[in-house]
Amino acid sequence: MANAQKWPDCSLDLKNYVNGLVELFCIHLGRSLQGVYLHGSLAMGCYYFPKSDLDLLVVVSSSLSAQSLKTMGIQIAQYAENCPGKGGLELSIVTTDALQCRDLAVPFELHYSPMWHQKLLAGEVDFCKPKRDPDLSAHFAVVRTRGVCLYGQAIETMFPAVDWDRFYEAVFADIRDLLAEESLLHSPYYGVLNFCRALQLYSSPVPYCFSKEEGAVWALEHLPKPFLPLVRQALDVYRNNAPVTAQALKTGGECWRREPLLRLRDYVLAQIPELSR
Repeated sequence: MANAQKWPDCSLDLKNYVNGLVELFCIHLGRSLQGVYLHGSLAMGCYYFPKSDLDLLVVVSSSLSAQSLKTMGIQIAQYAENCPGKGGLELSIVTTDALQCRDLAVPFELHYSPMWHQKLLAGEVDFCKPKRDPDLSAHFAVVRTRGVCLYGQAIETMFPAVDWDRFYEAVFADIRDLLAEESLLHSPYYGVLNFCRALQLYSSPVPYCFSKEEGAVWALEHLPKPFLPLVRQALDVYRNNAPVTAQALKTGGECWRREPLLRLRDYVLAQIPELSR
């Protein structure tokens, strides 16, 4: 079983990688750069090799030119190839104005994840076209409540207070994608952990940004017994340091039974009525 990593007491290779990424932003964005913020598992103390993502938000003062974004995208994609965690790098560049956006789907300048890697390197991303991402609302909330400032302005002065209604809406929108037909079967351990987190969030008397690991630990104490083996399997996969291929990341290299997964899906739908809307 792997040890959880947390900033700044993480492994030296991971720390050096993150600091190098911050330096890259400082060099290429210059005075436009307002801050670099860590969120997700490494900020919350549940980053596990090899499956966890490395999550960052980069804030700039105003929109960047298409050419600057293209150059930046290539630089990020090349740097991402050396990420020490096999879960890869995921980051977004947004403007200070975007932080104040009240729409669910927030505008962004550039997004990087493994799914965007080849498109960025090949110059196939149209940076003249406006782009929006509903996940950013949730990311802003996580930064505001549990994030780490790596460079620039303090989180409390950069990020507005969390709009919890919008946060819930963003989280549940992501869950709806997993509930559609049999989508859960394609990303089982990720889906199970996210279901657990959504159930914990929905049950909590106080709104909070829980991690996937926290959701699973909570589920082991609160879900009906028939679901517990599935939750344990998902949590063990998440914490396991055994190497897996890129193709097996969605399953964690494990076999998953169809019927328990679909029963959990139906249970989540029954417990959270908002997901049916």
